[in-house]
Amino acid sequence: MKSLLKCPIIAILLCYSLGFTEPTKPDAEQPLKIESAIVEFNDQNGIATYTDNVVANQGSRHLTADKLIIYRGKNNKIDMIIAIGKPAHFQFQPDPTKPISFGHADTIKHFPNEDKVCLIGNAQLEKDGNIIKGHFLTYFFESGLLRSEPSPQKRTTVILKPKQTNQ
Repeated sequence: MKSLLKCPIIAILLCYSLGFTEPTKPDAEQPLKIESAIVEFNDQNGIATYTDNVVANQGSRHLTADKLIIYRGKNNKIDMIIAIGKPAHFQFQPDPTKPISFGHADTIKHFPNEDKVCLIGNAQLEKDGNIIKGHFLTYFFESGLLRSEPSPQKRTTVILKPKQTNQ
């Protein structure tokens, strides 16, 4: 074993295979990669607009939309991201031991500073096999809190997956 560790490449591969790797950064700390057919930047007002088949990835977070608008604040940090689609879709999996969560809505607003997402219009979120549908849903990534806002147009529907029992 000592002779194997003298070779840096073998030592590095051994560490990876045994799981001695640096923990993955949270999604919010990962780089944001966006692809689209059309991009328009306006440095004057800090707005970037992506249109036509938009795909955005950040860590385990994945988003598809018809249009994506990013608003930057005075410190050049992203204040808000708005995704518009028919519907726009997103997914995330901050814990690799848990299932991927999915959501969609006509408009998705992400507030990175608060690490929350608002799903507006025909909203649906599926997390751990449970489904919530409504007109306006807010989800906080860090705490896992999910809230439905009242709407005169549409009631909120919750479908809970039965817990598995060991037999």
